[in-house]
Amino acid sequence: MNRTPFAEWHRAIDALPDPELIFPKRQLGLSGTSGNGILQQQLKNLKFEWSPEWASKIKECQLNERQKEAVAAMMAPSNLILPPILILGPFGTGKTSTIAQALRILLVNDLQSKVILCTHSNSAADLYVKEFFDLWYKETEDPRLKPLRIYYKGRTLNTVHLAVRPYCPIDANGRFRDPTPDELENCGLVISTLATSSCLTGLDYTPTHIIIDEAAQALECEALACLSMATPKTRLILAGDQMQLAPEVYSDLARERGLGISLLERIHLIYEKSHPCRVQLCKNYRAHADIVALTSDLFYGGQIEHGATLPRHERYAPLTFYACEGVVQKGNNSTGFYNDIEAAEIAERVSELRRKWPTDIWGPFQEGSIGVVSHYAEQVVRIRSELRKRKLFNVSVERVLNVQGKQFVAVFISIVRTRHCSRLPAERNLSDYGFLTNPRLLNTAVTRAKSLVAVVGDPVGLLTIGE
Repeated sequence: MNRTPFAEWHRAIDALPDPELIFPKRQLGLSGTSGNGILQQQLKNLKFEWSPEWASKIKECQLNERQKEAVAAMMAPSNLILPPILILGPFGTGKTSTIAQALRILLVNDLQSKVILCTHSNSAADLYVKEFFDLWYKETEDPRLKPLRIYYKGRTLNTVHLAVRPYCPIDANGRFRDPTPDELENCGLVISTLATSSCLTGLDYTPTHIIIDEAAQALECEALACLSMATPKTRLILAGDQMQLAPEVYSDLARERGLGISLLERIHLIYEKSHPCRVQLCKNYRAHADIVALTSDLFYGGQIEHGATLPRHERYAPLTFYACEGVVQKGNNSTGFYNDIEAAEIAERVSELRRKWPTDIWGPFQEGSIGVVSHYAEQVVRIRSELRKRKLFNVSVERVLNVQGKQFVAVFISIVRTRHCSRLPAERNLSDYGFLTNPRLLNTAVTRAKSLVAVVGDPVGLLTIGE
């Protein structure tokens, strides 16, 4: 086991400048303003307003009202000391685009701003460069829009996308290196993963804004790595979906102590629903209206609306169920489960959809058009084998833990467990029944689909096991 991450997490906790940065009050205006009742009242009634002049900076992008509210919160005057700003929303509500547009406005309008943008994964960090800042910098040649993308020094250069490489600090031997103080002084935007951001702590860099995207996926101690550079005036923004997969914690003791809850989720539970620093994005632009309605009712209290009209298959409903009981078996050398009959049923249904693929409305069939998701690695192996027998090689089959951030036109969900499984452990939450007992797994799986979600499983088991 590598002790370095644990040492860095401990250092981040010790170096945290102010505990109130991550332990805000339930109501705005109660922190640090006890001597000024007028200021307290102003903060309680705070409302962030969108400025029409910002629209000229993002002519090609149309933001909805909630997205404008998120931008306005990030653009609030720097002399206003605020608790962490939460930008919440499920996949497809435009969190990444909203953050990128807000940064574009901020960097151009405020020449003194210095921003650290951290993500949990390298792919998410690269997305900001490839899809947004690379295009904007080449279009305007404004040095404020030129990001500095920091990588782990041990990563090889040829594994990084060509569009991202020009923005990375690289030494004479073609290896990634840490940035210098001069590079940071002349840079408005630093993009890094949470793990790599620890290299900035010894460079006397003081950001005006720290933004953590994918904050719901990171352990709280991971998120603290970049907060050691914060000051009382640093604006902290956390973006993510508190109803998607939480960080994985394997210790029962750590889980009991609440260490399986991300910083974003914990602060989300502290804030009142009307808190001005809690912005809920509520329009989904990437999924069929029926899929959005299902996830909205099941996981988000009916707050999410569909924002785009996606075509449905002429034969299959956007929400489809295939009844299949089968027999659950346990892997010989693992604690996982598999269901051979269900794997064969899924392969047959995928083959059927492939034959009737509506190219005119869904586009050409390609890798990533269909995704098959299961909670168990043993079931993934068997589904892949069944698909190979039918010469279906362009279908992605993954564990649900590996599909966060991905999207497919159609998704098949393999439940595996059946009515013959003991219900007592599931009801006492002593055993892991995958989709039957963990709503976040189900939410993650369903929200991978754009136009079709097909669940394959035992209907009696679904109705009687878990919640």
